[in-house]
Amino acid sequence: MEKNKHYVVDPPTIDKCKDLSKQLFYTRLASLPGRYESFWKEVDGAKLLWKNGSRLKIEDASVAAMFGIELYAWFCLGEIVGRGFTVTGYHV
Repeated sequence: MEKNKHYVVDPPTIDKCKDLSKQLFYTRLASLPGRYESFWKEVDGAKLLWKNGSRLKIEDASVAAMFGIELYAWFCLGEIVGRGFTVTGYHV
């Protein structure tokens, strides 16, 4: 925290919070074209893999499978947290 002390505004004011939220919003907005381009590059790569399925290496398939399993595990964990840390269901 000492290393990043110069980033802390003291005292925090409503105006500074509004300025920071606007900066964050416009920074995220400015990053959209790059994200859009990256998304379509990934889609094109997936299409190429789908067309050349016979050339798919076992390593690539196993990485994709592990990613899918990890994604499902995070989904399940989110559901458990959303239910109030119960595995069986929601508290009614």
